[in-house]
Amino acid sequence: MSKILENPQPKVGLVIGTFAAVHYVHLALEAWKRNCPEIQVLVHDDGSAKRNELRVFCEFYGAAFIINQQRGRWTVGDISTYVDGLDWTKDKKLDLLVKMSRRFGTTPMRRSITVGLRKFTACATMSRTF
Repeated sequence: MSKILENPQPKVGLVIGTFAAVHYVHLALEAWKRNCPEIQVLVHDDGSAKRNELRVFCEFYGAAFIINQQRGRWTVGDISTYVDGLDWTKDKKLDLLVKMSRRFGTTPMRRSITVGLRKFTACATMSRTF
């Protein structure tokens, strides 16, 4: 049986796809920095007007940042997150790319924090599953 990854300890990269969800991305970057700072992170924004705020957070936390120049349909935004993320993974010579929700949190308080953020922010935060 062949292995998907030859390296038993693959170099992992993390991509966070978003459209203007500054507060969620901030929460995700803070959780990342506290819990797994050895993993490289890319934030991918789908052409929102909040790009400058997102860029500032990425610079502060040391995460890479890519932006689409214009907003696509939500499905196109997700696809471009994967495409740009895979290009970034190749450039960084990483073995594995993980896409995570902008609502990522690693503590039991995640639900109360994200509920509070949803009330605080006016940004689009809907995720779709089929």
